[in-house]
Amino acid sequence: MPFAAIYGMVVLLRNKLFDWGVLKSRVFPLPVICIGNLTVGGTGKTPHTEHVAGVLKGICRTAVLSRGYGRRTHGFILADGSSDAAAIGDEPKQMKDKFGDSVIIAVDESRTEGIGLLLASEDRPGAVVLDDAYQHRYVKPSLTVLLTSYERPFTCDALLPAGRLRENKAEKHRADIIILTKCPADMAPIDYRIAINELKPFPYQELFFTTLTYGDLQRMDGGGDVLPLSSLTARHSVLLVTGIANPSQLKMQLEKRAGAVTAINYPDHHSFTRRDLQRVVSAFRSMRGDDKIIVTTEKDAARLRPMMEQLGEAKDKTYVLPVKVKFLLGQEEKFNNIIKRHVRENM
Repeated sequence: MPFAAIYGMVVLLRNKLFDWGVLKSRVFPLPVICIGNLTVGGTGKTPHTEHVAGVLKGICRTAVLSRGYGRRTHGFILADGSSDAAAIGDEPKQMKDKFGDSVIIAVDESRTEGIGLLLASEDRPGAVVLDDAYQHRYVKPSLTVLLTSYERPFTCDALLPAGRLRENKAEKHRADIIILTKCPADMAPIDYRIAINELKPFPYQELFFTTLTYGDLQRMDGGGDVLPLSSLTARHSVLLVTGIANPSQLKMQLEKRAGAVTAINYPDHHSFTRRDLQRVVSAFRSMRGDDKIIVTTEKDAARLRPMMEQLGEAKDKTYVLPVKVKFLLGQEEKFNNIIKRHVRENM
């Protein structure tokens, strides 16, 4: 807690310098939508960023600009078909694989420089979505979306290193939209009221509730038929391999269907090594039964695919589980309309 207090004072001073205009936030002549959180991870930023990009790509040329966390490169990179996770980071690689050329994917540690280079490019976007940029205050977003998870909302957390908050919970005031993510799909009315009382959105803030839904399992090597998630039964044994901040909800979904689920969890954005894959293969071989598979996330697959041959015979049994956002209370149309209207009014 003493270290958290010191950290909190430093972050508070930094935010005040921006609030007072001592440190400058740059405004750009196009819609800039910031998606981020107050914590160090685990709120589902990537699927929410993908949702916003998917909403906008039919309206205007849209770019997603990320820091590219975990990449081995520096500076501005415009992703193309040959870009891998080592060059642009796992989450941008995931989005590039998903959207192809329909959305511009770029990375830069400096969002200010990154937006400037996007605007100077031949393929100039009409709107920019900033992935995980709530703390990047050198850019003044035209719309800010703050995410927080149902199981650990920022109101119940503490500053680093005592908790997981990057900055004081009072900084929620900078958000235009707050989304409570990873909610149970069967939330009761009383749960919504408790959440609203806990988050206490300001009158100018819209509050939304989302959960994550999972698609059919797809072979990581791109071959074979998809394996419907609903087809998993008690006879299946699943080895779940993840390098994400919070795999608990994913594990719980698999446990509802498969007979046995064994998890190998690595830290968020983990760079898989040959030894890691040897451990995975060994664990896979030790599993009982003929109906055994390996399941990983889209984000992890972006880092695992270049090493796929090291899985040996387990390669043909390794599947990727797609995930997307689902709005509760029938709120999706309202959210999409807010995003569309904002972009059209600020283009």
